[in-house]
Parts: sequence; C-alpha cells; structure tokens
Amino acid sequence: MPATTTPSAADPPSPGVATVDVAVVIPAHNTAEYLAQTLDTVAAQTVRPAEVVVVDDRSTDGTGDIAAGHAIGAKVVRGTFGTAAKTRHAGVEASSAAWIAFLDSDDLWDNDYLESAMRCIEAAPDDVVACVSHRRDLVVESGDIEPTPRMKLDEGTAVVDMAAMRRLVPTRPLNFSTSGQVVRRASYVEVGGFDGEHVQVEDVELMLRLAKRGPWAYVDEPKWTYRRGRPGNLSGARARGVCDSLKAHLKHRDAYDSPAWRAAQRYRAERALGMALRTDDAAHRAMAFELALPLVSWPKRQAFRLRRMLKGGGHG
Repeated sequence: MPATTTPSAADPPSPGVATVDVAVVIPAHNTAEYLAQTLDTVAAQTVRPAEVVVVDDRSTDGTGDIAAGHAIGAKVVRGTFGTAAKTRHAGVEASSAAWIAFLDSDDLWDNDYLESAMRCIEAAPDDVVACVSHRRDLVVESGDIEPTPRMKLDEGTAVVDMAAMRRLVPTRPLNFSTSGQVVRRASYVEVGGFDGEHVQVEDVELMLRLAKRGPWAYVDEPKWTYRRGRPGNLSGARARGVCDSLKAHLKHRDAYDSPAWRAAQRYRAERALGMALRTDDAAHRAMAFELALPLVSWPKRQAFRLRRMLKGGGHG
C-alpha cells in the first residue's frame, strides 16, 4: 500500500517561543497508549520545531488517528514500511528542515531537550554532523526512573572527533539511541540515511557512518527518557540485537579497527553465538554463526561448532 500523508495544521507559535530549523521525526507502530504523552513533550519544548512528522507503520490501534488529532499539528504519514529504519527514513523524506530530531513514539523529551541540543550544536565546529544527548530509563513494569551509564568520554567533552570516536567505539555503553539524536540533514543525505537492512541498532550504525564525515556534539546530561521493558518495543529482541550490533561494527572495521576494537567484537561474537544456541530460530542461528564464528578463538570456535551439532544445527 502506498504511503499517504495528512498535512499538518499546527497552531501558530506561542509569543516569545523561538522556532528552530528542526524536523521532529517519530516512527510509530501500535503505540496509541504512549503517543499522546510523547507528543505532549514535543509541544512543551522551550523552542519550537519547524516540523513534526509522525510515520504510522501499519498500526491497528488508532495510533495514526491520535497523531492526526493532537494539538501539535503533526504531519502524519501512513504506510507499510516494515522496519524502524525504513519508517524513520520515510519521515525524513516527508520533511525539509535543516536538522532532524528523531524521537521514538513511546519516549519522552525534557522540556529543554531541543534547546540544549541546538545550543551545543551552535557552540561546536561548523562541520558538526549531529548532536547526541544522554538519557535516563523509565522501567515500565515498576515505574522507577533509573540513571544510565555515561559513555566513556573525557569529562567535559562537548565535541567528539574521529580520534575520540576510535577510543570510544570499543567501550560500552554506546548510547546512540535515536531519541537522543539530532542530525544535520545534509550529512544524513550524504551518508545515505538509515540502513534498511538493520532490524535493530540502526541508530548505532548511522552514528558510525556519520562520525566518519565529521565531529558530533555531546550533551553529557540526561535530557530525555527511554521506556525500558515495554512489550513489543523496537529494542526488545536482545538476541537479534547482538547480531545486528556485530554486523554494524564489522561493516565499519576500516575506520575503527584496533586491538581494543577487535577484543570488543570477539566479546560480541561470543554473546551472539551463545544466544544463537539458545534459540529455535534457525535463520537467526545461521546468521549468528556466519557473522560471529570467524571472530572467536580456535578452541571456542570448535566448542561452539560441537554444541551447534548437538543442537541439530548442522555441521557448520
């Protein structure tokens, strides 16, 4: 089914609220329970985005209608896209602002999220490609708010160049979640946008590519909230996520290769193989072995092969 678009009908800006050249892109699939609250946090920003686009991917719970009826006046794009990467990309194509702020349909921005990101961008070099903001987690089951570990950057770091990125990439965590990304449109277009082949970690893979084009700015303070543990959320399938993460890093080995990087990929490979052996998904198991087996040491490789044969996964 071709995508259809409902034009926005936003209220005029409130007096004294500046408008920034930013398009907010929100992919959504059956998030009617959360979307209105997410849009409320966009409407409450201390600076107003020039555009808000909600991309409804095959929702059956009225998600698109909630977006269309919200007072923020979002443009609503409806269609069949299939992955978060493709859904977000459709939102980028439906917008035109110079900067793109991604926000998942169940996450929440602090009121000054956009203002702090744009202030950080303005203070950065002219060739900055993106801004990434730190987050906190909302545990859905308990309702508790929990801090998340900060990325391992030098204290006070506001701009991350390629040298710092090479030191950062082998470490954990890499908090490149899309709801904390504001990306320069020209840079996004130059690198080809999200890779639609990735079911997960497309946010990390995009930042690995963008960082090869220029530095990125960093807000080392929690400015948004991630809903952790929601059934059906985009990052819920951990086993597939580990494989996708390994695939993303291997794709950019030319830029980030180092002894520390190789050690990090061996760790991911062993996790991917261990999870693959616990799944009944033959396609996932085959992908994990193809990606990960060449990276582990010979004794572990033989052990994984033996366990795979005992499980009935073939002779690999």
